[in-house]
Amino acid sequence: MHQASLACLVRGGRPPYKYGINGGPFQSDNRFIGLLAGNYTVAVEDGGGCTATQDVVINQPLPLLVDAGLDLSIDLGQKITLSASSSNAGVTYQWSPADLVTCSTCQTTLAGPLRTVRFRIEVTDGVGCKAEDELLVTVIKNRPIYTPNAFTPDQDGQNDFFTLYGGPAARKIRRLQVFDRWGEQMFDGKDLPMGQEPLGWNGTYRDQLMPSGVYVYVAEIEFIDDEVLLFKGDITLVR
Repeated sequence: MHQASLACLVRGGRPPYKYGINGGPFQSDNRFIGLLAGNYTVAVEDGGGCTATQDVVINQPLPLLVDAGLDLSIDLGQKITLSASSSNAGVTYQWSPADLVTCSTCQTTLAGPLRTVRFRIEVTDGVGCKAEDELLVTVIKNRPIYTPNAFTPDQDGQNDFFTLYGGPAARKIRRLQVFDRWGEQMFDGKDLPMGQEPLGWNGTYRDQLMPSGVYVYVAEIEFIDDEVLLFKGDITLVR
């Protein structure tokens, strides 16, 4: 609850002065503290016993408010901007969980949660009053992985390698294996960055060019939330 203080300034009369409020006892201090919003009558008595009164109104201040924004949904790996707005200027901000934002004490910050989370913003004004708000960020666990249908390893600088591609949710190719139609392993790559073509299969086996045809791949993909999924399919080598 907000409290106010009141200081009396006297002109005229003869000191010493004494001060009272709302019919209460007089005091030598011209200040009254801890007052709530409302109507007050201040009385002043001078050294000659003369008194004067003044009606004073202390208004209720506007409440401190903060708005964290609307709830929203994002895909796994997506970054978002969180921005709070307050009814008062000069407030301090505190976001939580603090470890999920780039700046926990900024009005606007970035976040990229790996799971659904409720963010809370708390503001504090100059006299210690606080307000808070929350927003829910729902993380949708989309895990898109893209593979070409064919590649042409003819060293023309275009489509010469076979690898897998992923969105921001994919961390790396933990393992990529390629087999021919008889099940013989043509390629075995481990801990490959997503989409780095020169690190993929170049269409050779033991330094020999493999013929055109359909080959089978098996890939383990590691995602940024530490989930590992298996992807299988076929790739056509064209010469």
